[in-house]
Amino acid sequence: MKNAVWDLSIAYKGLNDPKVEQDIELIQRSISLLNLHKDERQHVVAMQNAIQTMEAAGTLLATVNTLANCYASTNAQNSQAKQLIGRIAQLSSELEQAFSLMRTRYLLLTFRS
Repeated sequence: MKNAVWDLSIAYKGLNDPKVEQDIELIQRSISLLNLHKDERQHVVAMQNAIQTMEAAGTLLATVNTLANCYASTNAQNSQAKQLIGRIAQLSSELEQAFSLMRTRYLLLTFRS
């Protein structure tokens, strides 16, 4: 039986591609940015920026996650892929929490007005 081969070169050359770590760093910066501006969430522009930040970081998360899952699907023993899946799961949770704080506060302020 022939193993499946994934061609993800449009995004990354492989698990060791420096772009993977660069994208993870961008995701981490997005989370920090959302947390930094959480007190400005009553402003519509801040919420618009938060939504754009969340969407961009979510796209990067999905792309890195796809890479890791494709490698893991062809080799369940690939520890690098499994580790990356775990990192992405953690970052996904942190991103959702950071955005959720902004969204909840914004909605509370909107309903009080």
